[in-house]
Amino acid sequence: MIKRVKQILKTKGPKQFGLFVFAFNCLITLLTIQWIWRFIQWLFLFKRRLVFQELLESQVNGFSQDLSIAAYTIAAFIFFKLIFNLKLPMGKTFYVFCIGALLSIYFLIATSDIFLLHYWGSRINTQALTYLKYPKEIIASFTGLIWLMLACYFAGLFVLSRWIAKRIHVNLSNQTKKSTAVHYIMLFAILFILGRGGISKVPVQIGDAQQSTKPGINLLATNTIWNAGFYLLLTDQYPDVDHFRKNKYNYITQIKPYWWQGDSVLTTFPNKPKNICIIIMEGVSADVSNFLLGEGPDCLSRCAKWMKKGNSTPHFYATGDRTNKGIVSILSGWPGNPWQGILHEPQRASRLPNLAQLMLDNKRDTRFYYGGDLRFANLKSYLKTGGFKHIIEQSALNDQEKKGSWGFHDEVVLNKLYRDLSQSSKPIFSVAMLSSSHEPYDIIDSDEDEVKKYYASVRYVDSCLDDFFTKVEGDKRLDSTLFIVTSDHGKYLQNERTHFGQRGFFRIPFWVWEKGVERSEIGGYFENRCFSQADLYNTIYELMSHELDPKAKFSRSLLRKDHPNNAAFHMYEVGGIINPDKMNWLSTQELSITSEMPFNQWDSAILTLESAIISEYFDMH
Repeated sequence: MIKRVKQILKTKGPKQFGLFVFAFNCLITLLTIQWIWRFIQWLFLFKRRLVFQELLESQVNGFSQDLSIAAYTIAAFIFFKLIFNLKLPMGKTFYVFCIGALLSIYFLIATSDIFLLHYWGSRINTQALTYLKYPKEIIASFTGLIWLMLACYFAGLFVLSRWIAKRIHVNLSNQTKKSTAVHYIMLFAILFILGRGGISKVPVQIGDAQQSTKPGINLLATNTIWNAGFYLLLTDQYPDVDHFRKNKYNYITQIKPYWWQGDSVLTTFPNKPKNICIIIMEGVSADVSNFLLGEGPDCLSRCAKWMKKGNSTPHFYATGDRTNKGIVSILSGWPGNPWQGILHEPQRASRLPNLAQLMLDNKRDTRFYYGGDLRFANLKSYLKTGGFKHIIEQSALNDQEKKGSWGFHDEVVLNKLYRDLSQSSKPIFSVAMLSSSHEPYDIIDSDEDEVKKYYASVRYVDSCLDDFFTKVEGDKRLDSTLFIVTSDHGKYLQNERTHFGQRGFFRIPFWVWEKGVERSEIGGYFENRCFSQADLYNTIYELMSHELDPKAKFSRSLLRKDHPNNAAFHMYEVGGIINPDKMNWLSTQELSITSEMPFNQWDSAILTLESAIISEYFDMH
C-alpha cells in the first residue's frame, strides 16, 4: 500500500496533486515567516521581559491564529488565480496587482503594529483605529527623515510585492495545469476549515493566543495580521463588556476601597483664590524629576524650586495613556474607560460636567490655551460645550521662530497666558495645554536617539515654566492666583519602571502653588497624597461650591481627610487601582477575569469600579 502511494505521488503528483503541493508549500512558507516575525519582535521589543522559553510558549499559543491567516492567504492566492483563468484582458497584470496589493497591506499592517508595540505597548485595536480619523496629527508626529524612510519603504514594498507576486503566479500556473474543479473545491474546503480553526461551533478567537497569565507572552503570541483583520472587520467600537453591563461583578456591599471609607462633611473651607490656572504638560513623566522621587535624568530641576514653594506629591497618577483621556479626567472628573477615550463619542462627552461651567457660575472668565489645532479628537467641541468662552489656539498666536509640527511651542503659549492673566480686570479660570514635549521633539535640533531628545524637550519645558513663574512671582497683580501644574499622561522611557502598564508609566508630576501665599492652605490637602487626575474635578468643585458634584461620581475631593489615598487608571482592556506602595490591575476580558478567581479584596474593588464606570458610560447616550 505504502509503495503504491509513493508511486502515485512520484508519477502523478505534479499533474494531479500540484494544487495541493502548491498550497502545502505556501502554508509552510507562511507559517515560517510568521514564526520568524515573532522572533524578530521578541528580539527587539520583548527580550528584556521574556526569556527564550516564553518566546517558544508564545509560538505555541499563537499557532491557531498563524494557521488561520496562512489558510486565508492561500485561499486568496488561488481565488485570484481562478479570476486569471477567465482570460480577462490584462489578466496577468490584474493577478500580479492583486497579490502585490495583498502582500503590501500585510507589510504595512506589520510595520504599523510594531510601531504601536513600541510606542503604545499594544497591538492594533479599536483605540488605535480611531486615530486614523486624524491624519494631520499623525503626520505632525513624524520628522522629515521618517518621511524619507517611509518613501523608501513604500518603493521597496512595491518592488518586493510585485516580485513575490510574479513568483507565486509562475509557480501556481506550472502546478495547476491538470487541476479540476473538484480539486479546487476540496482545497477551498480544507483551507476554510483551517482558517476557521476547525469544525466546532466556535471559530478561532482573539483570546486563543492569550492563554498566559503574563501579558507580554499574550502580546507576542497574538498574530499581527489576524489581530488587525479582527479589529478592522469583526469588532464594534469598543470590546465586549456585556459581562460588566449585566452587573455580574458588583461587590460594592463587600468593600469600597475606591470610594471614601467614611462620610465626612466639611464645615470650614480654604479661601477661594481669585484666579485658578491649570497648566498641563505633554507626556511628562514624574520619573524625570528627582524632587518627585524620579530615578531618571533630572529634567525638571528648575521647576523643583516652585514645587518647594508650593505643595506637591510624588504619588499623582494619570487615568490613562492619551492626551484626550487626561484632559477629560482633569476637567470633568471622568476616570476613563478600558477602550478609546470618551471624546471619540461627542454625544456622550457632552453629558459630562466641566470645571469651565462651574467657573462661569462663579462669575469667572474661562480661557483655554493651546499652540496647535484643537479639532484633534473632538477637543474643541468638548471645550466649547463645556463652558470655555475663549479658546486661544494657533490662529491667535504669532511667533514663527517658535513653531513646530504641533503648533507654537510652550514659550509662546505661556507668554500669552501670562499677558492675559496679568492684564485681566476680572477673575479668570484658565487652562493651558503645552505640546513641545510631544514627538517629534522638534524644539530640539539634535541627532540623538528618541529618549535623549525627549529628555532635552522636557528640559525646554522646564525652562519655559521657570521663566513663566519668575514673571508671575514679581507681579503683584497675580496675588491670590492658584496654579496647578501636571501632565496629561505618563511616558514609556524604555526602562522597566515606566513600561506600559507599570506604576511608573502612570506616575506624572503634580504641584500646587498659590501666588502671594506661602505654602497655601489648599495646597496642604494635596501634599504627599495618592490620587489621580479625576480627583481634581471634585476637589476644585468643592473649593468653589462647598459641596460635591453628584454628576462626577468617580471624582473624590482631596479636601476631605477620608479620601482613600489611591488612584484608578485604564489602558485598553485593562483597569486597575494604584496605592502608594503597590498597584493592582485586571484585564476586562471575561476569560481573563475568570482565570483570576477566587478574587481578592483589590480584584473585587477593580471589578466593582469597572462595572460602575461601564454602566455609567452606556447610560450617557
